[in-house]
Amino acid sequence: MSASLMDELLKWRDEFPILGRTTYMISNSLGAMPRGVYDKVREYAESWATRGVRAWEESWWTSPLRSATKWLR
Repeated sequence: MSASLMDELLKWRDEFPILGRTTYMISNSLGAMPRGVYDKVREYAESWATRGVRAWEESWWTSPLRSATKWLR
């Protein structure tokens, strides 16, 4: 791996808190959890708690399309 590519990857290291405490070499898992996931899980739980099944129609149902759009950019 080139030094410039390694530098680009290292910029992301702080986004994964577990990497500050341990070497994470598990290739058959979800991987290290990014820092931003905490807020998204809180949003998900809040939507579910307050909107119930309506949360599917309002946002969850279209979330795969939003994810795909981000990946295709």
